Amino acid sequence: MQDIRQETLNECTRTEQSASLVLWEIDLTEIGGERYFFSNEPNEKGEAVTWQGRKYEVYPVQGAGFEMKGKGSSARPTLTVSNLYGMVTGMVEDLQSLAGGTVIRRKVYARFLDAVNFTNGNSEADPEQEVISYWRIEQCSDLTAVTATFVLASPAETDGAVFPDVPCWPTPVPGPIAVMSAVITVRLSRMNMTSRRLISRRINAVNA
Repeated sequence: MQDIRQETLNECTRTEQSASLVLWEIDLTEIGGERYFFSNEPNEKGEAVTWQGRKYEVYPVQGAGFEMKGKGSSARPTLTVSNLYGMVTGMVEDLQSLAGGTVIRRKVYARFLDAVNFTNGNSEADPEQEVISYWRIEQCSDLTAVTATFVLASPAETDGAVFPDVPCWPTPVPGPIAVMSAVITVRLSRMNMTSRRLISRRINAVNA
């Protein structure tokens, strides 16, 4: 289990906490892909969030079921990402539904973000103040023209495992996903032009 820094623990118990961000790293290098760094929200300046010197581009990502279980079966969290530009469809088709890829989830308080995220800098910036967890992509459970959902497992459960080649075919958008799709559409419409260009380049690279 990760040792959480005292400053982060103190922030958790404060009456007025700073905003909490979840940063996502999707590492597909072990299965022939690339690494992607995403954040749901921009920084104070409306730009990509910078953490530990690395930029996390604004892109709609939703995680569910990441709470730790004290006993019983292990958590099977899910990760849902936007597929509005067909970015994920190409990778799912080329990389066997992304099974075996790594998802790294970082929880960070805005108070500790790199100074570059703020107009007036940040004297409290601390790159060690994060809560981090590692997960393996087990399978793609749903793929639509709007979103893609992946089931994750802890690395300990998948060490030495052979991932089944289960195709993830596009399906109609069901009710709950349709709600998220609407949220994603709004967020993409608010995305700054720099982030749009960066995502477009990645999509072109995938489809090349």
